[in-house]
Amino acid sequence: MTSWIRRRRIAMFMAAAMLGHTAGAAGQQIEPLGYDRRTPVVRVFDAAKDAVVNISTRRLVNARSRFFGYRDDPFDDIFISPFRRRNVAIQSLGSGFLIHPDGYIVTNEHVVRRATKITVFGADGVSHPARVIATDAEHDLAILKMDRPDGQPLAALPLGRSDDLMIGETVVAIGNPKGYRHSVTSGVISALNRELAFNGNVKYTGLIQTDASINPGNSGGPLLNVNAEVIGINTAIRPDAQGIGFAIAIGDFTKDLANLLDFRRINRVVLGLEVRLETTGPAAGRLVIDSVERGSPAAMAGARAGQILDTIDGLPIRTAPGYYVHMLGKAAGDTLTLGVRDGDGAAVMNIGLTSRPKPDGELLARKWLGVGLMPVTPELAAQLRLPVERGLIVTRVWEPGPAATIGLQPRDVLFQIAKTYVADMDDLGRVLEDVGPDQLLRIGVARQNVRAWTHIKTTAP
Repeated sequence: MTSWIRRRRIAMFMAAAMLGHTAGAAGQQIEPLGYDRRTPVVRVFDAAKDAVVNISTRRLVNARSRFFGYRDDPFDDIFISPFRRRNVAIQSLGSGFLIHPDGYIVTNEHVVRRATKITVFGADGVSHPARVIATDAEHDLAILKMDRPDGQPLAALPLGRSDDLMIGETVVAIGNPKGYRHSVTSGVISALNRELAFNGNVKYTGLIQTDASINPGNSGGPLLNVNAEVIGINTAIRPDAQGIGFAIAIGDFTKDLANLLDFRRINRVVLGLEVRLETTGPAAGRLVIDSVERGSPAAMAGARAGQILDTIDGLPIRTAPGYYVHMLGKAAGDTLTLGVRDGDGAAVMNIGLTSRPKPDGELLARKWLGVGLMPVTPELAAQLRLPVERGLIVTRVWEPGPAATIGLQPRDVLFQIAKTYVADMDDLGRVLEDVGPDQLLRIGVARQNVRAWTHIKTTAP
């Protein structure tokens, strides 16, 4: 056999071997497994994303302010000194979520602290203005109202429970970290009832600890369980550690809701009953009448503690936010129709809301604070070049007195007293009507281009 023939046969053999190898390799290709890629985290995000908002605020801070704004915290005694320190206007980012279709949003108080303008962005990226309804700095909570030009109802998240949380259960956080809108992270509950202190004089208790990634900008966003129920409000991280985030337990927010949306003070009505969200037993997850004031309109209509609340004015009520927002629409003289049931059966009660006397805000301000005030109007703000367009301008300071002691001056503007943002004398009266002697009130004051917070102690007896 010639060498040429031998080389040709070897080449043909090699080609056949290569062809066989290729065919064999093709036969070994792994097929996709076909599992459902929609994990619990994916389902939670899809269900919740439309109810989560990203918050952008324009606010004034001290140039030394650091992470989350705690460096310049209102609990520091900074009222006198800020006016001698350099303050700058910055854009700040945070998160929030809707608790009612009418546009009521929950976030952290520190997200909107010092804000001169608040803008919220939905999942569609469209921006809407928002305003502060109430804040509670002690618990780092705030409620905003988002205005929708088309007036259409919005998606709102269900509030879950925080008294049955399990260490190790899966949680999902949605928010606006570092400005990356609608970012989702997941993890587990690492611990419960944690305590966190800032600057040595601001302390939060009962916090949920999680390893879900939380960064600046996540503040105020929801921490959700696998059922897309809010179990916490993301509030802070440890800047000196990784994988340690904290959230306010939703149960603490629910307890505070009656104070944040106090329709009795806001609308000057007397109802005479308190409600609570039942968490155990056959009425779990339902609103229940917690107590009834003797001799009140509710008592005279037959309301009793323990009754389950089914409807208000013919509408089904299942949530605490739904109850309080509905009641914000009621005025003295209106009739409230409650559908209730208990062991004795179902009943419908018609309760006539009576008027709560309107307090004299001007008189109370002089009595308890030693200061004269009048409402700020847009015209007055422009004329005097005030830093805000809403609030109460100081017209007089009596000496000696609480206002003089902390250094208030004419043309200062009080925009917040206790948990309420005040814009007129009615707001002022509502805040001060239950104040007593030697009581410490947190106040927000604007002077020139600076906003600051301090405490004022009411007049002694």
